[in-house]
Amino acid sequence: MSKLIHTFKSSYTDSGLVEITPEIIYSNYKKNYATNIILDTNILIDIEDAYQSGIRHKKLKEAGVIDFVKIIKNRKSKNVFLAPASAYQEVPANRKKSIESAFNLFVKDYLPSFSDDPNATKVEISEENNSDYFFEDIDPIYQSLMACSYASLIAIHIIDEFKELTEVEKFQSYLKFVSDCLDLVSLKELNIARYVFAPEKGITENLRCRIVDTRKNFSKTKKNKELNGPKKIMKMALNGAMDLRILNAADIVDSTSEVSNFTEITMDVWIATSDEKLFNFCRSCPGIIKSKSGGALARLMETHQDIKGTNYWEKTTSIIQENSVKRLDRIEKTPDMDRIVGIACDLDKKLKSNSIKNYFSENFLCKTDA
Repeated sequence: MSKLIHTFKSSYTDSGLVEITPEIIYSNYKKNYATNIILDTNILIDIEDAYQSGIRHKKLKEAGVIDFVKIIKNRKSKNVFLAPASAYQEVPANRKKSIESAFNLFVKDYLPSFSDDPNATKVEISEENNSDYFFEDIDPIYQSLMACSYASLIAIHIIDEFKELTEVEKFQSYLKFVSDCLDLVSLKELNIARYVFAPEKGITENLRCRIVDTRKNFSKTKKNKELNGPKKIMKMALNGAMDLRILNAADIVDSTSEVSNFTEITMDVWIATSDEKLFNFCRSCPGIIKSKSGGALARLMETHQDIKGTNYWEKTTSIIQENSVKRLDRIEKTPDMDRIVGIACDLDKKLKSNSIKNYFSENFLCKTDA
């Protein structure tokens, strides 16, 4: 069965997830917008696999790449740029050169008229032969971009293992960690924690989809199924942090402007992925922004006031509001990312030494809910 590549907006100002069409690309061209498509790692790996086989075109077709090409290579498709740089940072180090080479051949063979974004920078690709890839192996620049998400996702995993805590207490404990330890509260990760810890009581079908899709992409596959071993937790947290980095990059760059050949061009940013878990998460938990100038910080959080039989949604909404008021003086402060990278690395060490649950128990657990 062939895969399907989804190319969609990470955030939008109205209801419903938007997927790209040749008409949208052409409309962008007429408005002097550049259609910038961020590629995920799965697509690049499928391209590499196709070029290493003796049936390149068939493999690309099975991977959904040919259908993707048909959309962006349409006669109406102009001013389209592919952005693989984020994906290059996710692949195992011993395959990076091979994957970049395959992608360059693919563009030459199937998209000869395409070029890099005019303002793109070359990503240096390491030749280290290391197939086991963890947070500590990432370039320091990219560590700083992912440290908050990575540390937050590890915290979600660990706190969820404290079965003696209620769902509200788990959420309070998570918020205490990101507020007191990281000194940085990210709304995306806050939403993820809220859905991971959520009770099953009274949920609607829509909410059930949000909870299931969030857990599948960022946590355990089932509510009570724990991840065994520190490496599995580190790997899942890293994969989740990389997904969030792609979403953040799309949010931040979307609707910004660049100057190319002395002409100002507005960037319309899309994400292309064959990862059904990431796509389903974005579809179930949409990033709805208040306005095009709002960006990632203007994302809205669902209150779920319609859910009956539990005070979890009302209580967590109230906790978030109270915490926001307490942190008003921190909003304008520039986060110390070097310190947060250090915290993320320290969490890795505590995972490896099996001391992380004691660390959270002594510093962040909140046993306050009645």
